[in-house]
Amino acid sequence: MTDHPEAQPPAHPAQAVLDTNAVLDLFVFRDPAAQALRRALQAGALRWIVTPHLLEELRRVLAYPAVQAWAPHGNDASAWMQARMSEALELATLHAAEIRPCPVRCLDADDQPFLDLAFTLACPLISKDKRVRQAARRARMACVATGDELLALRAAH
Repeated sequence: MTDHPEAQPPAHPAQAVLDTNAVLDLFVFRDPAAQALRRALQAGALRWIVTPHLLEELRRVLAYPAVQAWAPHGNDASAWMQARMSEALELATLHAAEIRPCPVRCLDADDQPFLDLAFTLACPLISKDKRVRQAARRARMACVATGDELLALRAAH
């Protein structure tokens, strides 16, 4: 570590919930639009909040052959991605009963847990999914599609 303030992670990093596709963009597809988000996570300026249920769902998706075909590091892709993810995530210590349901229901029940967690924690949700974004907007929640949008949102507040 250096004495430069910009090299120090913030004392209280921002939190965000990432849906599965945002995580895939970040760790599998390496979407250029996700680079600002990657930098914020690596610098400790942002903590990705996830529940055990959502993490298990992500692990299931990472095992899909189509996802493995895109993944870096060949046969070790799943282990590599899980190592990268574990560096960036913070496991929510909430029990299922502590997660409040978002007052707006998403048309896709698989997406509802992301809305519920972001609603409970009052933190932004990162998703490109149109239906998720519409539900978040109706619930007056912060929902952005990219890290750049998240940084702009944080700068505005």
